[in-house]
Amino acid sequence: MSGKASSIQVTMFGKFSLQVGPLQLPETGHMHQLAHLLQLLLIYRNNTLTNAHIAQLLWEENPPEHPENALKNLVYRLRVQLVKLGIRNGRELIVHTDTGYAWNNRFSCQIDREEFEQAFQEGMENIYDSKLALESFRTVIALYQGEFLPTSKAHAWTET
Repeated sequence: MSGKASSIQVTMFGKFSLQVGPLQLPETGHMHQLAHLLQLLLIYRNNTLTNAHIAQLLWEENPPEHPENALKNLVYRLRVQLVKLGIRNGRELIVHTDTGYAWNNRFSCQIDREEFEQAFQEGMENIYDSKLALESFRTVIALYQGEFLPTSKAHAWTET
């Protein structure tokens, strides 16, 4: 696989997935916590999240004894999985800064939630032009494949 970042597809409505070509990051078993971290980074991809904030969001009321070490390990494991997925620069998708972690927006990815929000906004802006509004709202309906991050809905951060 070429590993081109332009081929990253993220689905958040219905079943969560990150897909590169035919390969998909699994969300089951030991991947569940990695998926939560990935979801957080993607939801807040235009921000750097502090280590403390990520730990608070991920572990809420049951933080590990050493949350910074646990987070560092979780990020490492997620980076390894992204490389295994076939993303040549997978380790670079998650950026570490002095203050925390962030999704690396130098890599392009299509996220259904962002497309949904954009189409909805366009529909509302064109509400008096029925043809344009209808086209936008059809896109909204097509993108909605079920509940937003259903396997993570117990976490408050999915209500953003």
